[in-house]
Amino acid sequence: MIHNLLRLTLAHNVPVSLRAVPEKYNLIMRLWLHGFHHLLKNLRRCAFNNLIVALEHLQDFIYYTYTFYSCLFEEDNLSFYQSSWVESLGNLARYQMAVSDNLDLPGLECERGKSRWVRDQGQSRLRCARQ
Repeated sequence: MIHNLLRLTLAHNVPVSLRAVPEKYNLIMRLWLHGFHHLLKNLRRCAFNNLIVALEHLQDFIYYTYTFYSCLFEEDNLSFYQSSWVESLGNLARYQMAVSDNLDLPGLECERGKSRWVRDQGQSRLRCARQ
């Protein structure tokens, strides 16, 4: 829903006042905070209480979040916010590394490596985009 709102506000045929909505209401930060971070935090807390179902949901939601932000990052009409998408992907990578470090389950070493790779890729893409 916010994705559609961002696309609509950045269209060329909308008034300038509507284009200012994402910055005015800080939608990019709110998307991460209210759309993803709070749910990740609650799932992580449940996973630490040895609820295997919560751990599975946490991993699924992390993968979904990676997919969501990767699509936002690659979308041309949202390129103005690429630094925000990279920041969110980096936050997610750090979050996944923290979860895998604290849970210490077999097979999560691979997830740590993937998280580090995603974080590094996002940072290198951002550096290339700035040049």
